Amino acid sequence: MSEKNKKGTNDNKEKSKLTIILLAIIVVLVVAFAAYFLFFSKKANQPQPVSNNNAVSNAQQVNADEKTYTFDEILTNLADTDSAKYVKVTVALGYNAKNSKLQSELEDKKSDIKTPILRDAIVDVLRSKKAADFNQEGIDKMKEQMLKSINPHLKNGTIDNVYFSDLVIQQ
Repeated sequence: MSEKNKKGTNDNKEKSKLTIILLAIIVVLVVAFAAYFLFFSKKANQPQPVSNNNAVSNAQQVNADEKTYTFDEILTNLADTDSAKYVKVTVALGYNAKNSKLQSELEDKKSDIKTPILRDAIVDVLRSKKAADFNQEGIDKMKEQMLKSINPHLKNGTIDNVYFSDLVIQQ
């Protein structure tokens, strides 16, 4: 009988080893699947930079007599309803460098009152757009809309150009 007990114990040990090995394989497969899923789902949700293949050919001529006033980075949602989409952009306003009054209006510490108003005008235009509007033609229209919404808030001159130094759409 002791041989049967030993044989039964050996069978149980082999079964428990086999069970441990199978569990280890299953755990490794689950971890590998989870890592694969997380890696590729994060990669798909990362912001996609907007490609402007025609940016060089359609670039505006920058006047040597032009100065710029640059806002901090703007991050806002877009008007798309199918999913949450965002735009991250750095906007610079171009104006005549000879207009020192406008420069003072934009850059003076007292303009801390003016900056949120101008920034809000820019954000309003951006929020009204969908991700599909961010092509070369759409961007040009956006810049025109920004000029029309910003200039009424200025007392000492007008903004001539709007420049995007960074533009990223998260889709």
